Amino acid sequence: LQCIIITMFGGPPEGAEVSWSNHRLPYQIVDDDSKEVSPVVGHIMIKYNKALIVWGGYYRAEDNDFRYRSSSFLYILPAGLLAGCNDVKWILYHVPHGDVPPSTSGACAILCDCCVFVFGGYVRRLFTAAFKYYIVLGNFAAAPNNILEGYSSAMYVLDLVQERWTLIVTDDDSLIPTPRDKMAGWCYRKKCYYFGGYGPRPFDMPNSALYLRDVGEFVSDDNSPFYWNNQLLIFDPDSGKQFNWTLAKVGGTIPSARAASACTFLEKFDNILLFGGRNKNQRLNDLYLLDLSSLIWTQIEVTGINEPEGRTWCSLNTLFPNQALLYGGYSNEARALSDFWRIEIKKDNGEHYLGTWTAVDTKYEVNSCRLWHTGAVIEGQLFVCGGADALLEEHIKISGVMKKRIEPLPLLAICLGVLYPLVKEVSVLPASLQLRFAWARYILSRGYQALHMDTEYFKRYKLLKILEMC
Repeated sequence: LQCIIITMFGGPPEGAEVSWSNHRLPYQIVDDDSKEVSPVVGHIMIKYNKALIVWGGYYRAEDNDFRYRSSSFLYILPAGLLAGCNDVKWILYHVPHGDVPPSTSGACAILCDCCVFVFGGYVRRLFTAAFKYYIVLGNFAAAPNNILEGYSSAMYVLDLVQERWTLIVTDDDSLIPTPRDKMAGWCYRKKCYYFGGYGPRPFDMPNSALYLRDVGEFVSDDNSPFYWNNQLLIFDPDSGKQFNWTLAKVGGTIPSARAASACTFLEKFDNILLFGGRNKNQRLNDLYLLDLSSLIWTQIEVTGINEPEGRTWCSLNTLFPNQALLYGGYSNEARALSDFWRIEIKKDNGEHYLGTWTAVDTKYEVNSCRLWHTGAVIEGQLFVCGGADALLEEHIKISGVMKKRIEPLPLLAICLGVLYPLVKEVSVLPASLQLRFAWARYILSRGYQALHMDTEYFKRYKLLKILEMC
């Protein structure tokens, strides 16, 4: 392929450098507004219990260069632990062991059991034997320091127990997906599902016979040699089998090819709800349900007169078994959006799915515009991490977690939030709360105070213990 110009949504411009931070190991507690927590776009976020794990992405540094976040660090937000607090703290955890992924933006991460599966994205890396999983943009021989840039079809797995990265290498006879980024993804019955994305067709790859290609639509981008697709990929991580990819044969009303869509799981129907995304120059506002047992797609008929405009780079999070919350994104008019919408899915007497949109009133009218952010609902509160307030690259400067109350805060969280700065002796609390309370004070003091407990006790916490305590 010929060299192309990389826009913000393809990855950082050529020449962007990786930023490596000298954090105290294995973890460090920092404020949300500290220099260690840079603004970020193109990152991934997963929810483990009531903790949020952010990884990857890139940002604009003070010298105006674009830099990737270090791929060996996890940014952990103890959202559940500090739900009743105004202060926001991050736990930066170092995971340098194993096959650490290259610097990445636009990947898709899925949590299955105690493993995080990171697939695809736009990467920068040194040349290695894993080269078959990447498509290179530009001239490798002329690239500084042998850095390659391009779309990826690699799968990296982070074991949260072993604290180790592994690059999945398939059998030579196994077919793999084409390189892509901006997919939607989820875990179902211990398998990873990825829908859509943006990247090359199989026939544009050096050896097209290596890639899954029998099912799915590829729609060309008139401004680049790449394509949007509507493939549904399934990765089975069962250790008793050879790691393998399959291309699902789906039925029903299949969504058009798209990237940068949003999805969430609706427990009431055992379905995935899919919204929006980009196809060519159109940003969509259509809704689909995917029956996870039959792999049948259904387009949702929207009732009522109000509905959100088409968009990409929004967040969609489950509120109730049949309801979800939509926030932000990027519009067809090239605007970053700040609106909140609630979607409720029901079945009529004829067993047809119907969707009703309701605009959610918000007090964040001015400062809440975000696109390419990540969001999660914990304790009835939406946590929004990262993102930009406009498409232009000079606007990748948003920092700080945004929190929006969706449902009433649990009484215990309210009480603990009030008590955290007041209680001087943890023994006055019920025994069942003492360890959690001391850990919260340790986090809030950035590791300096644990009340009656020695801070060394908490310093020995490993990754999984930290996630469970959040």
